[in-house]
Amino acid sequence: KTNALAAICVFERLEEEEEEKISVLFGKGSLVSQHFCEITDGVYQEVDFVLNDVKEVQVRLQDGSTLAADKLSGGAYDQLYLSIRLALGEKLLKGIKGFFILDDPFIKADKERLQRQIDMLKRISESGWQILYFTAKDEVRDVLKQDIETGKVSYVKLQSVFSK
Repeated sequence: KTNALAAICVFERLEEEEEEKISVLFGKGSLVSQHFCEITDGVYQEVDFVLNDVKEVQVRLQDGSTLAADKLSGGAYDQLYLSIRLALGEKLLKGIKGFFILDDPFIKADKERLQRQIDMLKRISESGWQILYFTAKDEVRDVLKQDIETGKVSYVKLQSVFSK
């Protein structure tokens, strides 16, 4: 019993340390908040990781009200998820540029949201990051058409292994 209680205490301390590491990604002025504000065109101003009985991500709207992340529309949730991934990548690599592999990350995005998210990825790419973006949506190719034609974006159409 003593060993089990000691192990539980160790796991609780580890959980607290991990929560603290995660929480530094969020809050006013954080990379997650900056990315999310930009991608949503200022609709959402801030993203917080709230450590209460139920740990949750919350977003703050322009009017100051808050909303739990799980209450966001599918498109807004995708935008939040991208913002978190970008900030996490930047944090983990500590200033070194790396790459992101994205598999249809904006599946629920309308045309306007898709354009803002692609613009964000283009800015990140221009800063030195590489983006591998896989999609089945023709809309993505359409948004990137000019960049593909000028060679700024490399476009490779993959053939389905199931086609005859």
